[in-house]
Amino acid sequence: MRKQECLDYSRRALLGASGALALLALLQPLRIFAQAGGGKVRIGIIGSGHIGGAIGGLWVKAGHPVLFSSRHPEELKDLVAGLGPLAQNGTVSQAVAFGDALFFAVPYGALPQLGRDYGDALQGKVVLDACNAVPARDGVIAEEVEREGIGITSQKYLLSGTRLVRAFNTLSYTIFVREANRPDPKLAIPIAADDGEALKKIAKLTPSFLAGTRGAQGTIWLDEHQNLQQTPAFPVHTVDTLGAGDVFHGAFALAITENQDVPSALRFASAAAALKCTRFGGAFAAPQRAEVSELLSHSQAAGPPSINR
Repeated sequence: MRKQECLDYSRRALLGASGALALLALLQPLRIFAQAGGGKVRIGIIGSGHIGGAIGGLWVKAGHPVLFSSRHPEELKDLVAGLGPLAQNGTVSQAVAFGDALFFAVPYGALPQLGRDYGDALQGKVVLDACNAVPARDGVIAEEVEREGIGITSQKYLLSGTRLVRAFNTLSYTIFVREANRPDPKLAIPIAADDGEALKKIAKLTPSFLAGTRGAQGTIWLDEHQNLQQTPAFPVHTVDTLGAGDVFHGAFALAITENQDVPSALRFASAAAALKCTRFGGAFAAPQRAEVSELLSHSQAAGPPSINR
């Protein structure tokens, strides 16, 4: 197991943490992207199958212009016709050009070719990545995902100039359709991002609380005025990051239900995840409450968050 002197649980642990979903669903402030919106955003859908069609359809119903694409755009005519004038169909290149934000929902093995074909056009764009690697379908690249982490692998093939956000990869499309616009408590969707500008773009699609962990660089998040804030990380001797994302989300959910404010809840979650990383094992290696409280009371990282910009 690779050892590090500072906390590094952001991408590898958080990007695959579906176990945190049930806990996150307790958080009243969170909202599914399609359930509301500030300014409208043009969205290009790359891959308009079950998940792309479902999420894109919810965005159309929320008032966002959406261009659905696939290798056979003529097959999307019925989908578009049923959604009204804000929806249109086209080629992948048209969707990439159309969208201020892009939503990728294709077999994971297709990402390298998409990166080669459209890499220049993707530069600077927010890309929401819902693709999961399936070994039986995607082959060797699934092994790379297992070895390197899915967020890092997606960034590699979609090129470093994209503003990558992992989202909508943990639940069936049927659940998104069924639970959209339900009464409180709203369905919460974990996302993973370490790019503040990407968070600001996503904020136009949702009134949700948005945050992204960045390992040793701490956690970035948007306050109620959409200003980017940063919560410092806790330096620890890391031996195992497995389950750190689950612990982070679970601790954050607990703190919110205890009526802690957001900065305090994030510091609490960061401390819990940091302690988990100092011991082997997944979520079963989560620390006790007293351990988290002790770390908070003795560490500089327990101080107020710094304003990024």
